[in-house]
Amino acid sequence: MIINAATKTTETIILGTLTSPFELKVTTTKDLINLIFDTLFYIGTPLFILMLIIGGLFYIFSFSSSDLAQKANKILKYGVIGISMVLLSKLIQLLVEILF
Repeated sequence: MIINAATKTTETIILGTLTSPFELKVTTTKDLINLIFDTLFYIGTPLFILMLIIGGLFYIFSFSSSDLAQKANKILKYGVIGISMVLLSKLIQLLVEILF
């Protein structure tokens, strides 16, 4: 709303509508499942990259300690297992959408 001081009138200017990014548009079970798998995918992928970086740094700095090398091995192993589970769940979701 704009107030014009010279004429003492008010004008309403509508520029467009704003929608909330937090508004969930889930109306069916299919939408809910898509939302869950998409959220899992968008959170799991950056976590995998972070685990790769941390595991690689542990390997770099484990030149004298076998404990750090074992810890780096576990981080990388669980990172690969996690991203494979995320990708397989996304694949299953896409197959179910195509078949049904």
